[in-house]
Amino acid sequence: MSERLAGLGQTEFHTKEIVNPNSSSNWRQVNIQDRICAFELMRDLVTTPSVKLYHTYVFKSQFKQLKVSAQKNGRSASGIRQG
Repeated sequence: MSERLAGLGQTEFHTKEIVNPNSSSNWRQVNIQDRICAFELMRDLVTTPSVKLYHTYVFKSQFKQLKVSAQKNGRSASGIRQG
């Protein structure tokens, strides 16, 4: 993934910036087809059953609703916590 990011001239995959970059986002410099491919790569990584996501950051403003949705869908693990 580091090589993919470097090839795009980026330092992180940030979904909001890939899909809808603001005027100061480095992702604006990446053509739309490469942004779509980057987004599809991230989608595939998190939806493939053999891939595990050991760490992710969720903004505090999104956490409460995300936890409710996860519990509703039966995908809440004991490791989900606020902090």
